[in-house]
Amino acid sequence: MAAKSKSSKNTVFGKVQKEVASVETYGVSMPSGYQFNYLSILNKIDLYFASRFLKGQYDSENFKKLFINISKYRVNTATKSVNIGTKNVKIRSANGQYYHAWFFEHELRDWMRENGWGKMFNDICSKWPRYGSVIVKDVNGNPVLMQLRNIIWDMTLNSMMASTFIDEKHIYNFDEFYEAGKKYGWDNVEQVMDMYEKQKLEEIQVIERYGYVPGDELTENPQLPTDLVKARTIITGMEWYQQESGRNTQNRKNIKSKPEVLESIKIQKPPYRKLDWEEEENRGLGVGVMEDLFQHQEYHNDVTHLERKSLHWSSKKFFNSRDPEAPSNLFSQATNGTVFNLKSELTQVDMAERNLPQYNLVFNRIKDSADNNAFTHEIVTGEAMGSGVPFRLGALLSNAVNTHYAFKRENLGLFIEDIIYDFVVPQFKKEKRGEHDFIFSGDRDQLEQAREFMIAAYMDEMVKKHEKKYGAVPSLAAFDRELQKVTQMVERRDQISMTLPAGFYDDIKEKVKVDVSGDSTDSVDMESLGNILKIVLEAGPALQQNETAMRLLEQIANEAGQSPIKLFGIKTKAAAPNNMGGAAPAPAAAAIAKAADMPQTEGLPQ
Repeated sequence: MAAKSKSSKNTVFGKVQKEVASVETYGVSMPSGYQFNYLSILNKIDLYFASRFLKGQYDSENFKKLFINISKYRVNTATKSVNIGTKNVKIRSANGQYYHAWFFEHELRDWMRENGWGKMFNDICSKWPRYGSVIVKDVNGNPVLMQLRNIIWDMTLNSMMASTFIDEKHIYNFDEFYEAGKKYGWDNVEQVMDMYEKQKLEEIQVIERYGYVPGDELTENPQLPTDLVKARTIITGMEWYQQESGRNTQNRKNIKSKPEVLESIKIQKPPYRKLDWEEEENRGLGVGVMEDLFQHQEYHNDVTHLERKSLHWSSKKFFNSRDPEAPSNLFSQATNGTVFNLKSELTQVDMAERNLPQYNLVFNRIKDSADNNAFTHEIVTGEAMGSGVPFRLGALLSNAVNTHYAFKRENLGLFIEDIIYDFVVPQFKKEKRGEHDFIFSGDRDQLEQAREFMIAAYMDEMVKKHEKKYGAVPSLAAFDRELQKVTQMVERRDQISMTLPAGFYDDIKEKVKVDVSGDSTDSVDMESLGNILKIVLEAGPALQQNETAMRLLEQIANEAGQSPIKLFGIKTKAAAPNNMGGAAPAPAAAAIAKAADMPQTEGLPQ
């Protein structure tokens, strides 16, 4: 089939130019009738956060303006109120492998700390209320928090993933571009560097675009030109593209240049996730605390400026006299004790400022309104409430603030669960797929719990290997000998270690949970623990003999956010099933429990 000719606006270069211009140059027409300019909002947020005016530090009379920042500390208060760390990440098992989940959780936390996830969480909590949105990108299994001004999409959509295009800008110096080209295997790196060098530019602009392109534009496995495919396209040199003239070259300094495609690969979906502080209908960027307080900040600055100018004049001393012989300037013509021989009295002009109480009323009104908008009442900032505030009003404010930030933390928790499950867990499992050492340290109770988990995991893996090799579980005597051996291995010390076998996490069906309440025990925890305690007390010792009931109780505890092995430990059965003969210890792991129904061998492989 012959390839169809494409107009300049239908090429990937034309699409990118149109997409960038629609957001950065023209802005977005909102349904309510105003123009929304994405970069202008971000620029204003950055300036206000740094206590800088949009247009200069002086007014029309060359009088310096003061920027008294009333927004920044409210952003910081919101950051503190939604703070979540790596310790809040929990792993739950969806298929009964509770101790595998325990190892998974502790190793994942250590792995996340080593890979800078603590700082990532802090940056998310800091920038989310400031800008109104945060975007995290999966870069080869390593999530990266994006600079919002470097990425654009269809700003008429709340959902970034619903946009038909996402364009991300990268700025490289020559060395960085060369290293990126080597890393990603771009073929025309030298050509692009030569093009920018001839143009006397020190930085190279690269645009990473996610969107539909004709299949024949893919740099690998080209398809028919009539087929549109979703692809990641890396292009550079867009500074010299001219869509209007239908040409993709431009004569700049008598040197012709053109954009280049570095890579175009078919993808399933863009590697981004976005979270909004507060959504506004048909607007891509969320509304954060800074933007919500724009008018409060501007009004506060205006009143501050008027007050300062008023005080500037009221602080001056002016005098009046009808005598033409009166001194023209007392500061230079009079000293302490000077006596003037005047034909008319010398009186001071009244310059007193009489609007100070009104200024204070306005400032208090701005503060109250800002606190209401940002939920930064004294109850959350730690300040003492006014002496005239009724106790009931304080309780209502406390409940409203706590509910507001609990809702924000819940949304943040769901967002982090999503990016950990989609971006982090696959890379973590890949790195931990082989045999590796697990090292654990903690206080006495934590170490005791770790020992129980390690013994259970070791014995479970041992029985699986024996069953796979011999078609039968080991005898109880052999099992007991191995249990004693591994118990002695995990001796009492401040740090314990264990070698986890290859594929240890392959069979676990994990669920990522983010505990937004932190490590503190809340009412839900107390209720779930109370219900489990009631079941255990009512059932008594018979509960341990009922294997089905124990499995269900372990599952209930796991779903309630409680560790089954932490609650019930590695228990021994009071009496073994008849077909196993005699009483012998056996851990409460699910894989060992089925030993009653399988043939046994006399010993373990040496």
